Amino acid sequence: MNDKSSLTRLRSALGTYYEEWRVLTEAEGIAIEAGEWVEVEKLQETKRQLRIFIEGTRQELRGECQRCGVSARSIQQEYLPLIEQLLALENRNSQTLATRQNASFSEQQQLQQTTLTLHQIRQAYAPARPSLWESYS
Repeated sequence: MNDKSSLTRLRSALGTYYEEWRVLTEAEGIAIEAGEWVEVEKLQETKRQLRIFIEGTRQELRGECQRCGVSARSIQQEYLPLIEQLLALENRNSQTLATRQNASFSEQQQLQQTTLTLHQIRQAYAPARPSLWESYS
């Protein structure tokens, strides 16, 4: 394979990986909003695996650029808008997750308060039990 086709293959692979990351991140956002935590975990695991491919491809691309005397920075600049979009999506998902966690925490506190109130009501209306000493007299 000649140098130019190798660079083209690596650039294409990197673009494909970034696009796949975008699709996964959008799906992750939908799963977070729906509270589908098993799906969120699956998507995050897929993204962890994809990160390995991205890093490997980036390293290979840098090496190929050095070998060919091509500026790796100019190639990286091509992907800057997509990377910025990915960062924005990740931030949105992070904010959505934080909002969901806060809502769950509030709901948990309300449930604990309700449980305590019900326990207090039960204690107030439960018939008094005679003490052990009174039952033998």
